[in-house]
Amino acid sequence: MNNISVAIVGGDLRFVRLCQLLVEKGLDVFIYGLNHPDIPKETHICSSLNEIKNCPYIIGPIPFSKDNKSVYTPMSNAYVSIEQFFLAAINSYVLGSVLNPTLRALFNEHHIKWKDISFI
Repeated sequence: MNNISVAIVGGDLRFVRLCQLLVEKGLDVFIYGLNHPDIPKETHICSSLNEIKNCPYIIGPIPFSKDNKSVYTPMSNAYVSIEQFFLAAINSYVLGSVLNPTLRALFNEHHIKWKDISFI
């Protein structure tokens, strides 16, 4: 392992594939709010958001949220409120997608470092 830790929170089948690619590259991958049988056995499957607090990078779903209240987790029964997510992400750099102005303002208000990858 190269000791780079990345967390994936929520997402769909694209994020299962992303998890596979990151594991193949030797990264320590933590996931929360994403369930699928094709997730590699080397992945750290988290039972709470607290387990991703030490990950320097967090990748969020596409879209990040559909209601500005919760993180989009279509492949899980986990409900992840935006506020819970911010508590876990306070020391991380978050890659999100389709971050509307309301979400961008919330990230900034909580002093979360972020990048909207839908504009890269």
